[in-house]
Amino acid sequence: MTDVTTKSASGDDAHSRSISRQPPLIVTFKDGARILRYLPQGKITQRVVLFARVNSAADDPFLLRLIDHFTKHEIGFDLFESPLERAFGPLMRQPHFLRLPYLLRVIAKAVVVATNPWLWKALPPRLQGQLRYAKFRVDSFVAALQQLDPRPSIAIGRSAGAIAITRNAQALGLKALVCIGYPFRHPESDDEPSRYAHLATLQTPCLIIQGARDPYGDSVSARRYALSATTSLSFIDGDHNSAYSDETLRILLDRVTAFIHSY
Repeated sequence: MTDVTTKSASGDDAHSRSISRQPPLIVTFKDGARILRYLPQGKITQRVVLFARVNSAADDPFLLRLIDHFTKHEIGFDLFESPLERAFGPLMRQPHFLRLPYLLRVIAKAVVVATNPWLWKALPPRLQGQLRYAKFRVDSFVAALQQLDPRPSIAIGRSAGAIAITRNAQALGLKALVCIGYPFRHPESDDEPSRYAHLATLQTPCLIIQGARDPYGDSVSARRYALSATTSLSFIDGDHNSAYSDETLRILLDRVTAFIHSY
């Protein structure tokens, strides 16, 4: 555990991911990744960890509801941030950042990288392409969970994070998995078995919750993929985005909470 530091959020750290009113415990790892631990005020009956999509800032309102809901239901909620997500998250959450000219956005990110040496190991995989960086994120996530104490027994994967947790569930000794918006097939790409083939032999109990109009796998196309006996597929109203209606979000949270408390 010598490569792990834990502290309570305060000052700038408390606002570095301002998606919850409850300040988390921050667990930082040697590679620059960190996990934000949101804890119930009372007892903890279960612990979960979320591996989010790459553009996790787009899901902030949804993550806020997850944190508030789970902590009210005696579930400790851990949120993983890779080094680049940790560094660029505050920028991406600035209302006017994405409206800046491209060159100014590049300069702003370059300043962040130059002033944070712990980012330098993460940058080469990012520059070498999406697949290399995706592997870097997954490796960082797996390493973080292996060092975390206490370790969550259930993982939630959002979009691309769902592929990561289903591939690594057995190695991490997870009891159960929840996938929200599984990307079975990119709508602009050919079929890629590497996204889904492992689901046919997945031994860890898994709940996949899919938007009925999700272009990455809707209520018709998602049923065509072979799933193991331990995997169940459930549909809600919506697409791949997390801007659910209040009623749909209630249904999603109820299904996920019931599944979590069954383990």
